[in-house]
Amino acid sequence: MQINEGHNKTYPADALLHWSQWQLLDSLLPTGGFAHSFGLEAAVQCHLVSNPDELKTFIIHVLENTGSLFLPFVYSASVSPKMETWHNLDKILDATLTNEVGRKASTSQGSALMRVASAVFSEIPSLKTMRDATLGSGTVSFHHAPIFGLICGALGFDITTSQRAYMFITMRDVISAATRLNLIGPLGAALLQHQVAPIAEVTLEKWMNRGVEDACQTAPLLDTVQGCHGLDRSERSCKRRWNKQLKQRMNLDPFTPEEVAKIIELHAKLGNNLTQIAEEIPGRSFEDIRNLCRSLDFQIKLTLSSQQQVYVSQAASNPDTTGQSSIPQVPSPTSITSQQGSNNSGVSGDASMLSLNEQVDSYSTDEDSLYGAAKRFLK
Repeated sequence: MQINEGHNKTYPADALLHWSQWQLLDSLLPTGGFAHSFGLEAAVQCHLVSNPDELKTFIIHVLENTGSLFLPFVYSASVSPKMETWHNLDKILDATLTNEVGRKASTSQGSALMRVASAVFSEIPSLKTMRDATLGSGTVSFHHAPIFGLICGALGFDITTSQRAYMFITMRDVISAATRLNLIGPLGAALLQHQVAPIAEVTLEKWMNRGVEDACQTAPLLDTVQGCHGLDRSERSCKRRWNKQLKQRMNLDPFTPEEVAKIIELHAKLGNNLTQIAEEIPGRSFEDIRNLCRSLDFQIKLTLSSQQQVYVSQAASNPDTTGQSSIPQVPSPTSITSQQGSNNSGVSGDASMLSLNEQVDSYSTDEDSLYGAAKRFLK
């Protein structure tokens, strides 16, 4: 293989810029657009799209909504590809988007696009400069439409081509998502894209060259359906989310001993009225109290069981307990302290009593005490 010796030849800047422009629209550019379905996946789950005809209608509505809502931001950014303009447009779009799923998709794609563009298009150093300065500020969300318009303006796209390019990548990503969802095959997807292209051009002419003050939502149903995307979970995925996220999150803020004591006392007075108990414990919900009570029952039973076993073994080894009940009442903390003070000879019974006192946290036999409330709780 011979290498052309003319590879060091210089070319006009405009010719090389065309290659960069085409690369911006290439699906191989790792911007994460392939993972954004524009609500198509949720629409399929909601049975709003199930065949190629419904898919075509869905794509047309997505293009219409893209033209009315996002093209003004692409247009304004491409006209003035400056950092101040970009920051202002980003804040306006962040306030405009009320759909959390759509907002996250926009910021994810925009952040990836800015990162890739600043690294790939090294002939435009201003992209890296603006990204580095913005990352330090922490005031910009990196929404996709303003960043796309900014890069198009920096790469020399004319205003019309910038907006047409944004419509193209929107149509491309929706059809790509339809292929992944098996709504249409690869050949059918190419045919559908060719059929929708004239409609996309009409939509472009309808919404192009408008300011951000004219940005609006024309397909509210799409926005509603896209918001349901995070709720499309199977039973298995719900269990996985519980085990990996929610269950662990509960353990991050355990109940304090004071809260446990208060809940036991309230349960003795209010019974299973967990809603009212939760109102008496600041910062705790009904679910928190319910989960605690489910585990607390076992813990108290375990404490009572171990306590009774200790006293049974003591009664069997102590001849002075003949004729007394085999399961005596729990001594109060005061009596244990007095016994410990009068018995300094290190008798094993006193040591066991002291250990038991630590285990039950000085519970008293008085029926109005915390221990009495725990016994009533078990009834």
